Formats: sequence, C-alpha cells, structure tokens
Amino acid sequence: MREQERIREASAPTGAFEYMSHSLLFEGASGDDALKIPAHDALGAAGSNCSSSGSDGRGNAAGSSSNGPDPATGSDRCGNAAGSGRNDLELHDSEIRDFGQSVPGFGFGAFGSDAPEANAFKSAAPELDVPESDAVLKPDAPEFDNAPIGVFDSGYGGLTVAREIAALMPHESIVYFGDTARCPYGPRDPHEVAEFVQQIGRWLTARNVKMLVIACNTATAAGLERAQQTFSVPVRGAVEPGARAAARATHNGRVGVIGTKGTIESDCYPRAIRAIDAGLTVFSIATPRFVEIVENGIRLSKGPIEDLTSMASKAYIRPSFQAIAREYLEPLRRCHVDALVLACTHYPLLKALIGGVMGHKVLLVSSSEALAHDVRATLTARRQTASPDAVPVYEFYTTSEALDDFHDFGSRVFNRPIAHPIHVSLSELE
Repeated sequence: MREQERIREASAPTGAFEYMSHSLLFEGASGDDALKIPAHDALGAAGSNCSSSGSDGRGNAAGSSSNGPDPATGSDRCGNAAGSGRNDLELHDSEIRDFGQSVPGFGFGAFGSDAPEANAFKSAAPELDVPESDAVLKPDAPEFDNAPIGVFDSGYGGLTVAREIAALMPHESIVYFGDTARCPYGPRDPHEVAEFVQQIGRWLTARNVKMLVIACNTATAAGLERAQQTFSVPVRGAVEPGARAAARATHNGRVGVIGTKGTIESDCYPRAIRAIDAGLTVFSIATPRFVEIVENGIRLSKGPIEDLTSMASKAYIRPSFQAIAREYLEPLRRCHVDALVLACTHYPLLKALIGGVMGHKVLLVSSSEALAHDVRATLTARRQTASPDAVPVYEFYTTSEALDDFHDFGSRVFNRPIAHPIHVSLSELE
C-alpha cells in the first residue's frame, strides 16, 4: 500500500492548514480499480502526533494517540502542524509529505525532543560510492586533468558547494556561474528550470570545463537527466549524493528533508532515498523562507569573512529567525526523524539555527558537502583530478548586474574574496 499526504498552509487570512489531498492506492489496483479516499476537511490543531497508518485523515490513528509505528505495517504518518503563530509569520507554501514504510527491525526512538544550545548539532557527509559507469576507464586515460570544474546555481547558494570543493580539492580550478537575475528557481515551472540548466551547461562547456556540477537542488530535480544526456562531460547534481548520505546516516529509518517548494514538489528526495533503501520513511517539508533568512543574515553580518559555522551562529541566531525555524521544523520534530537533509545549497549556512531547533541527536546532512565528496570520488575514478602542483584559479560569473553585491555576499559564502565577478547577460545564454 502506498499513501501520499500533502498538508499545505491555506492562503486564507486565518493561516490555517488545509488538507489538500489524501489518497490510498492499493498495490495491484490501477485505473478504475484503484481505491481512493477523498480529502478531509481543514487541519490546524496544535500539538498533534505522528501517528500510524489507518489514520482518520487528521493525523490521529483510529482509536489511538500513540506516536509510535503501527505494529502491523511499521508505517507512520505525520500529524498536524502547529497552528499557532501562523498569521504573524505569514508562512506560505509549507508542505509535509510522508512516503513509504519503515523496514521491520528499525528502532524508533523519540529524537529531537530536547532543545539544546543553538550550536549543538551534527552534520554528516560520508564518503560516497562512485557510479559504476565512471569507474570504467580507458587504459590510456591521463593521470591528471587541470581543466576547471564548472559549478552553477540560481544565485549565491551554490557557492557553499564551490566552497566545499575548494576545501576538499585545493588544487582544482573552478568556474562558478550564479544565475542571480533569475533567482529563485524554486517557484518556477520545472520545464523552464530545465531549459536554464541547458543554457548554462552550454555556456560552461564552451569554457572547456571537465565536469558540470549542478549545485542547485531544484535545478537538479528539473534538469539533471536531460543534462547528462546532452553534454559530453560528467554531470553531477545535488540530490543523489545527499540521498545516499541520508540513507547511511539514519539509525531509526526516519529521514526528514527540507528544501524549496520546487525541490519538495518534485518528490526527488523521497524517490532517491527509497531507491537506496525502500524501508526508509521520508518526511518532506518546503521551507522557502529559509532562503530569505540566509540572504538577510549575510547582509546583517558586516564583519570580516569568518569561518562558515561561526558566521552562521552569529548572523542567524536571532529571535525572529528562530521563530520561523520552529514553525517550519516542529512537525519534523514530532515525526522523530533522526537525520535531516538540508536539500538547498543555502541551508548549510543555517546549520546552527536548524540544529538548535531539531536537537543534538538529529544528524544534519548537507547536500553541499555530499555533492563535493561525490565530485572528488568521480574525478578520482576517472583520473581527472588536478595535478598536485596545480595552482587553482577561481572565476565567477553572474547574470546579475549588481556586481558589488555579488562580490560582497559571495565572498562571505565562499569564505574567501571573490575577485572581479563578471556579468553575463541573459541574451548570451540563449
């Protein structure tokens, strides 16, 4: 049995949650034979629990208020999101989905129940397997390749990936492209985003990059497959490495995912995680205002360029930001996830804020870190890493005409000065 649920915040002034859809599709049934249960009324009661399957559509198990899994199926459903404070915060497009079933044998502990200090968190980006196709080399393959790595994103967020690549592979040159003029990608149509990926991919491959790195989860979900079919160089995206890291990190089989509206609605992470381990349960929620928090925090932090985590702790641990984070993340806390994927390249800057809300027992999985490890593993297997004596060159391009802003904000995210970013007009991409 496969069950999908969506909870979206209603656009009505009350700020209540509206139960948009709830359907059960039994295995072996299709078309008119599929049993579907229509949606129930609005949701909005605070303090509801994550309940087992067989719920009444309001997050409560029939005849039970238990947080634990159903003893028969082991599946869980996330309950109602907290209804208090929604009007004041004006949170929109937030969404929770629960996919799959838990595998028998996993233990379900009550994680994330304590609120630790703001910086009490963990992160994980385990070493990643190289896709088998990348491990097959020609006997005469060169030992090193000093060509640059092409990295692109909808704006500044992808610089967290470039930062991780530079730290992990200090001899690699990078050409970074930030499509800031068309940012954010999250609310855009996936077909439009896929075309953006093609445009920027062509622009970067014309500069002889040895690999394309789609450092945007929304762009990865919309355009990775087509890009891999189009371009002759390896193309890597953020979703699969993050999914592998999350599948390895969880101990209780319950994984949370936070990202933009486009990433969450694509269902790319639940599919990728459950393709690795079909026994895992994945809870996803769109957190679009976190992108605003990141950019506002960068503007509020006017001091010298600092260590990423230190800067994040100082810039983002503010009462207004904490209130938004609690509203977004409380439903995931009640679902007792023990691994949380930061499925947006902006979000590593919010580790201190997110970790403070989720608790020190919840492992934060950075898609940026995981993608950087995947890039290194792929280039190593293909014998395309830069030579040990190579001097790295970092080039930065943006579709924004506000080059001073890109320099200032980008330098803080990249954690080193960005010298002379270059403007690229949208007409040059067409």
